Amino acid sequence: MQQFATINKIIVLVFSLTTIAACAPLNTKLPDTDIPTNWQSPISEGSSVWPERNWWVQFESEELIDLVGKIEKSNLDLAINSNNLRRAQLTMIDAGFDLWPTPSLNIGNNGSITGIGSGTTNSSNSFTLNGSLTYTNILNKYSEHQFALANYDSAQASAADTVLSTLSTATNTYFQLMFIRDQIKTAEQNLASAQKIARITQSKVNEGVTTAVDALQQKLAVQQRINTIENLKQSELASKSSLALLLGRTVQNFDLKATTLQDIVVPKVQPGIPSELLVRRPDIVEAEANLRSAKANVDLARLAFLPSISLTASSNSADSSLTNLLKNPNPISITANLIQTIFDNGSRFRNEENSRLTLENNLLTYRKVVLKAFNDVDVALGNIRLLDSQAETAKKDLEHATEAFRISEVMYREGVQNFQTLLTTQQALYTARDNRLRNKLSRLNAMVAFYQTLGGGWEKELLMVE
Repeated sequence: MQQFATINKIIVLVFSLTTIAACAPLNTKLPDTDIPTNWQSPISEGSSVWPERNWWVQFESEELIDLVGKIEKSNLDLAINSNNLRRAQLTMIDAGFDLWPTPSLNIGNNGSITGIGSGTTNSSNSFTLNGSLTYTNILNKYSEHQFALANYDSAQASAADTVLSTLSTATNTYFQLMFIRDQIKTAEQNLASAQKIARITQSKVNEGVTTAVDALQQKLAVQQRINTIENLKQSELASKSSLALLLGRTVQNFDLKATTLQDIVVPKVQPGIPSELLVRRPDIVEAEANLRSAKANVDLARLAFLPSISLTASSNSADSSLTNLLKNPNPISITANLIQTIFDNGSRFRNEENSRLTLENNLLTYRKVVLKAFNDVDVALGNIRLLDSQAETAKKDLEHATEAFRISEVMYREGVQNFQTLLTTQQALYTARDNRLRNKLSRLNAMVAFYQTLGGGWEKELLMVE
């Protein structure tokens, strides 16, 4: 009874000291001004709110959907990412067990023989049973568990950010490959136009209508188009190599069937309430988890000023009969330890200050990540609106440049327009074709960036433990 009375006193002391350690709570909340009430840039009314996790499906490319599915299964970085997340999960599970006393139970058998060689031998046999229940550093258990939970939330968010970044890179690279193939087709069209003009110019030179300089200039333009096609084919190989690496394979015998961006749909999506972004962006959740981890460290630094309390219950028994040993083990003894550090040359004070400064830095980092995330959304919305408006302009410019070149070619053939004017309209057509392609690529990449800015359909799964 006296032992249990001692334990009760220790429990009361534990709760009292824990309450003292929890005094002067730290303010780690975001200021209200950091979270906007609405978005500044216009949004696409009528479109879906927040992206789905499989956001790449919205581009309506079966080949892209198949490619991303394969990357999810075979990408080497994602495999490492998955292993690291599992390791973090195991660490969190261990931290959960550390909340409770650590049990230990051992059973053994000892046997001996004496008198060997003397004609008379004696043998003995005994069984041992040792059990203990240890609960060390009791005051720190809660804060250590909070620290472990925060670290797991951080690892989980970091893993999600890696997945989002990898799949975004894959999608952008796929679009880049299709863009290069479109450029190759456009360059071949430009080459055909340049060769046609070269033939007309050479005919005029042969007839004495124009000078040989014009023919040489056009031959130079033809060679430039040939060089452009060769450079684009090398760029195509580089993009295919990047996609092959994302698939965890070599580029040999790797290819994709699609050849154009034109069939890929530019989807629409809109953000929901700004405050929801706080649990949808992995980088925000990671920063918030790091903040909670730093707060737990401050709590642990405070607890270092309090005594270290440990409890141990143990029993050690031995008997020649295993049955008797199990039926009648020795009584349990309970030991309580309380250790208070008196002097440490100010180490605990410095450690507390250091942990507080780390907490302040993490709070500032968290605010910075949050502010950047909200700004990213408004900037992305503005980019999408601008590129959409430029798409119609690029289409009209191409129509005008095509017609201008057609008229200029006819007039040059008939001798009513000089060669320089023809070159100008020819170059304008090349530029208009390229601008149209680049606008489509920019719009697709802007949507990928927007999906990434909105968190890619990810949402925090674990509840935050205060």
